[in-house]
Amino acid sequence: MSTTRCDTSPGQNVYSYLSMVNLNTTLDEYGKNATSSWEREFYYDGWNSTKTDENIINSRIRKAIQMVYADASKIGCGVTECGKNPSIDNWYMITLVCLYEKPLSNVVSDIYLEGEACSKCSGGSKCETSSGLCA
Repeated sequence: MSTTRCDTSPGQNVYSYLSMVNLNTTLDEYGKNATSSWEREFYYDGWNSTKTDENIINSRIRKAIQMVYADASKIGCGVTECGKNPSIDNWYMITLVCLYEKPLSNVVSDIYLEGEACSKCSGGSKCETSSGLCA
């Protein structure tokens, strides 16, 4: 089993999972795997700014940044089992795509707002105490 990464458009995160056997495709399972994969980008590649710019947008942490982007209040994800991929030794491929309402911008803007955790959660969200983020 392995994972692959694809180039994506702004506001889109893609996660692909490869396996030698056909697997059950549930968003819960692959959603957790995908978000963990994107989150690891912070640990491996660092994160030294609270602002977006062209360097951040083109960096290896762009998927992780998209997940915490303060201006993205809506997200939609879907998962599909793509069948055997002949270009990858006929391994089964599962792909998960998440689209964010507001993509990261090349214009310098805040990735997130600094302040007391969850102090500005909107009416449609609630505080996730484990992370201190509005969800």
